[in-house]
Amino acid sequence: MRGNIQTFLAGVMTLLFAAMFFAARDQLDALTVEDGPLENLTALLYLVAAILFVLGLRRRTAGPVWLALLAVAAFFVAGEEISWGQRIFGWSTPDGIAVINVQDETTIHNIAGIHGNIRALAVVFVAAFCVMLPFTNRFVPALKHFYARWRIPIFPMSALPWVVMAIGFMLVPRLLGEHVGSLDEIGETALGLAFALFGWAYRRTSIREVSVPASNVTGTSEFQQAS
Repeated sequence: MRGNIQTFLAGVMTLLFAAMFFAARDQLDALTVEDGPLENLTALLYLVAAILFVLGLRRRTAGPVWLALLAVAAFFVAGEEISWGQRIFGWSTPDGIAVINVQDETTIHNIAGIHGNIRALAVVFVAAFCVMLPFTNRFVPALKHFYARWRIPIFPMSALPWVVMAIGFMLVPRLLGEHVGSLDEIGETALGLAFALFGWAYRRTSIREVSVPASNVTGTSEFQQAS
């Protein structure tokens, strides 16, 4: 049921933003402007995800190293989205960064040489981690056992509609030979929500010990089995 609800909501939001793109472009641009509502929401969602992954460490829902890495990554994305508070607190970009940053701001993802490739790399990572991993966990027993043995956190299938929405908004325009910044922002927000749901899943699910052969690591999460 949760997956059906997420699919419905993601579908509605996709249609809404697509309609705005074709019929209310000014309103869409206002929502997706730099430091605008969607960008700030994206940063907030990733910050929430980072906090939830940290809280998941206390519940032993997955390998602590994996959750720590996810927490650091989510916090990093949140910081990058708001240029680490540069415009909030009004400090200027250091000269060493300004000369190599294509937007003259304190961010890593906009550094010349990185800026043009970072989104493509992000899409590849998301497709592998958020799509391939949960599907192979569900349908390939050998890989499911491998993930459980190493306590790899599995992205929830119920949150996949938001990932599909994100990839669609970021990738489809490029396949058509266009780069539309407002659609990128929508995709980033959808992905932020997906990772917040990911963190929530591991915050609320406790670990269940199971018996496995002595040569294997014992213990796998209820969430991992259900994802």
